[in-house]
Amino acid sequence: RPLGMTGQVRMHLIAIDQDGPDRVARFEQTLDMTIDTPAPADPDSPNAAPAPTFKMSGGGTLEWNLDRGFVKASDMQTTVEGQMLGAHMQGTMRATMAGTY
Repeated sequence: RPLGMTGQVRMHLIAIDQDGPDRVARFEQTLDMTIDTPAPADPDSPNAAPAPTFKMSGGGTLEWNLDRGFVKASDMQTTVEGQMLGAHMQGTMRATMAGTY
């Protein structure tokens, strides 16, 4: 079954700062997403598993080096909740990244 994903990431420019010779844009970012799969064609089939569904939401910060064209730093914390293989799952993910040159 194909995976369906809908949602959006929104970015709000907070400031543009000077970092040595470079300009760095600072953003706040938010994420809202739903991941699901369509129900099986024959839900009564013995091989039919419940369709997984997940909701994700969160936010964080992003720093983009405007002059060199890369992400200088990113920090995003996301809450995940959903159903998969009949089990309820819930948790928090955190992703951080630092770019160097």
